[in-house]
Amino acid sequence: MPLIITAYLPTNASNHPTLLCLPVVAPNSFPIFCIFSPTAPVISVGKYAVMVNGIDSIALTKLDVFTTVDKLKICVAYKHKGNVIKNFTTNMKILQNCQPVYEEFDGWWDDITKVRSYDKLPNNAKKYLRRIEELLKVPISIVSVGPKREQTIVARQEFLL
Repeated sequence: MPLIITAYLPTNASNHPTLLCLPVVAPNSFPIFCIFSPTAPVISVGKYAVMVNGIDSIALTKLDVFTTVDKLKICVAYKHKGNVIKNFTTNMKILQNCQPVYEEFDGWWDDITKVRSYDKLPNNAKKYLRRIEELLKVPISIVSVGPKREQTIVARQEFLL
């Protein structure tokens, strides 16, 4: 079952993605890991979705919205009262008092909406995607670089079988 990761850029993007980023799973459908911060997917939530749902593949949508973001971040843990928490907790009292711990990546300025193969993505985009794969321990099979069907890159053909 694939995990679908999508990005949204609200005008009032929270700098505390913990409270906004939750796996959304409808019965008999793919889990969707919604990223509500322009620069910080929350890996602990993704790991939790992988564990709970038996995720074996990631479809990452809207990579193009990160174009021109100078620095991209991945939230890899939380700090709570001096302790580092690497696993997602559903305890809202803890989450409300956490500070995100980020890994930071250089962004890219190239227009990727015309890219049709993984190899043609900017190096910084590939570094960012590889790190998400490493942290979630699940391969990214599909990457979308725009809203049109032809703007979908199949990174791993075995996903289509």
